[in-house]
Amino acid sequence: MIASRPVAPIMNILRLSAAGLRRPSCRTALRLLPICTAILLTAQAATASPVPASTAGELLDQPAARFDPHLPRTPGENDHLRAAALFASGLIHAKRQEYDQALADYQRAIQLDPDNGRLRSAVLVSQARIHEIHQRLPEALTAYQRALRWDPQNKSYLPQILQLARHLDRHAETARYSVLLVTENPNDSLEVLRAFIYLHEEDQLPRALTIFEKALQTGQPDLRQPAWIELHKLAGEAYLALDKPRQAADALAVVERVLSEPARFGWDDEMIDLIQGEQPAKLDEMIGRAYLATKQWDKARAAFDRATSEDPGGKWYWTARLQAAADRPQEAARSVQQYIDGKYTSQGSNPYRLLFEVAPAEAGQRIGRLEGWLAQDPKNAPLAYFLSEQYLAAGRRQDARQVIEKQIQRQPKGQAYQNLVRIYHQVKDHKAFLRLTANLPSPFATLPTLGQPLDAACADPAFVDGIVAAARKQLAKPETDLTREQRLAVAILAVKSQRWDVAKNFYSLAAQADPARKAEVYEAWGLDFLAAGRFADAADAFRLAVNEKVLPASTPIFSYYLAGALAADDKFEPAIKAARHAVQASPSEAEYHYRLAWVLYRAGRRSDAIQTYRQLIERFDAERELSATRELVRESRLTLSHLYVQEDDFEAATELLEQVLDEFPEDHGAMNDLGYLWADRGIRLQRAWRMIQAACVAEPDNMAYRDSLGWVHYRLGDHHQALAQLQRAVQLGADRPDGVIYDHLGDVYQALGQAEQARTAWQKAVQAFEHAEDQKALDRVREKLKGE
Repeated sequence: MIASRPVAPIMNILRLSAAGLRRPSCRTALRLLPICTAILLTAQAATASPVPASTAGELLDQPAARFDPHLPRTPGENDHLRAAALFASGLIHAKRQEYDQALADYQRAIQLDPDNGRLRSAVLVSQARIHEIHQRLPEALTAYQRALRWDPQNKSYLPQILQLARHLDRHAETARYSVLLVTENPNDSLEVLRAFIYLHEEDQLPRALTIFEKALQTGQPDLRQPAWIELHKLAGEAYLALDKPRQAADALAVVERVLSEPARFGWDDEMIDLIQGEQPAKLDEMIGRAYLATKQWDKARAAFDRATSEDPGGKWYWTARLQAAADRPQEAARSVQQYIDGKYTSQGSNPYRLLFEVAPAEAGQRIGRLEGWLAQDPKNAPLAYFLSEQYLAAGRRQDARQVIEKQIQRQPKGQAYQNLVRIYHQVKDHKAFLRLTANLPSPFATLPTLGQPLDAACADPAFVDGIVAAARKQLAKPETDLTREQRLAVAILAVKSQRWDVAKNFYSLAAQADPARKAEVYEAWGLDFLAAGRFADAADAFRLAVNEKVLPASTPIFSYYLAGALAADDKFEPAIKAARHAVQASPSEAEYHYRLAWVLYRAGRRSDAIQTYRQLIERFDAERELSATRELVRESRLTLSHLYVQEDDFEAATELLEQVLDEFPEDHGAMNDLGYLWADRGIRLQRAWRMIQAACVAEPDNMAYRDSLGWVHYRLGDHHQALAQLQRAVQLGADRPDGVIYDHLGDVYQALGQAEQARTAWQKAVQAFEHAEDQKALDRVREKLKGE
């Protein structure tokens, strides 16, 4: 089945950041580190013009079929022969530079033999060459991309794809195809680096490291190439993050080797600076940690010495870590004591923790020792916070409170705020809690990080009531000193404890406290209620912001928010009006166009939604720099494809999915949807099976993908496999029965001769379609029940 997108959670659909009133700073698809920037830009300049493609005719080499005059050719065989002839004719026309005739022959060849992957791939390559000759480079790139999909075993098109994508400044697209290239042939350090960075950004560290390891297996890396060194550095960092110190040490040893002998490898000072980055000590510390974890003591010591050349406290700490790891606890204790006596703070609480690990005798009197050290160094915040943790562990809440309250003004710390919230809740000190919120760096940023202690406080009705009462008591004073931050904190607590009227009251009071910063308050107010499913209340907050004009007319973000809240509340006409206002006020923002299209879709105005999605794609498809815009264009194509399916426009629906896969070749949702549409039509079944199978491998618990896999097995005649996959889909959707799955399941049972099970499945499909108010599907299934 086609994976549903328009019913995505409302907070995902909003897309804009709740932290500020600006466009979202979505990750770029390719984060280029300083050295990567230099390397990649140099390579781009060197490979800007596309190289000729291999002769497309070579792709059609296949054994000749034996001709038997007693067996007349089938219509399909005749079409295949005509298609091959037209393809050859197209090649001749192209050689004569009769390009229009060539393209016409190619198109007719595809129409005659549409499922011949090698033929279609060859035609697409030939079309790409013609586009290149006429400098229609985007069209050429698309043709090469599709040629690769139709003949995925032939990777010879990948260099053309990469060069054209780079030439067109489609960096993220280049990175995605780099992943495909180096997965097969990881011998180009630049492409491996590009792919590694992209996968790192996509949180696919294991896959990135697999590519790195495969690249190393192809031969000895050339350490004169900066890309190889950056790769080893990034790989070392990734291995440490995945707790693989041996591999990290091996990778970072290469980096260290080049840094220690730069002249030998032809490295100048500028390239060394690029590799080391803005904080060379961090790189040396990472190298040292890898060596320490693998018990390479001398190498670790040398790395830590470099890292701490300007940090004597750090030198004592890492010396102690080395001594402890080498089972020399007394020496480690003396080194930590040197750190303490020097009143250093660079290593936080780690030295104190290490001391009590290596000196158990000290641990028995740790609180007394810590108190003595703090008396000698009262401004040492890490020491004070570590002592407060020991007080808490010993049940000495009042002592912990005094230490934290004294230090938190000097050096705020998240854990300290958590501990204070826990203490104030335990001793029911509402006023102290309220005072604490006055000093938070930002209630929006800090309160959500307080985690379990704040959750526990909000789950205590009496404690929340006490805080609200204390706040109102302060507000009652003629000259109240209740700050904006305190009012916001009470509002946020009221939301978390579902006191909606209190929350609205204190958000309003916070807005009044500082009219110049109303926009921030209204945004938090509306988004908090929206996240809680209080759509009408959220709309009220956003409407206030619009009516009070808290932002310039050119920044219609509150109209954008208002449209989303109203649509979520099924108030479609005012939602459409708000969304149109956002588009008119800021027509250059893709997010606002997307919101309008989404609202129109939810309102059931399919024709208007189709037109708006199409306009969005046409307007913003050329914008390639912002990853946020590319995501909106992708989502628009996927949703528009879904709409065209509802309109029974198969060609338009599949073409949009092809376009998604051109840019995002591993988009599993598009793979599933396209494979399902083909399977539902009974065409290209093997190709459909491969695409859907790939989607299921990537997301094995995706109900829609499992249904698609079952359906393509059914179309292939493998009914037992179809039954297994559809039963799995039913299990995955047990809490949200889907009529399409039960409809498919009934068809499979019928094909297996299990009439009673088929009837039961179709009856469940009827119930699901009735609930979804899908009359067309309902009529179809009822006909099956009548004719069984």
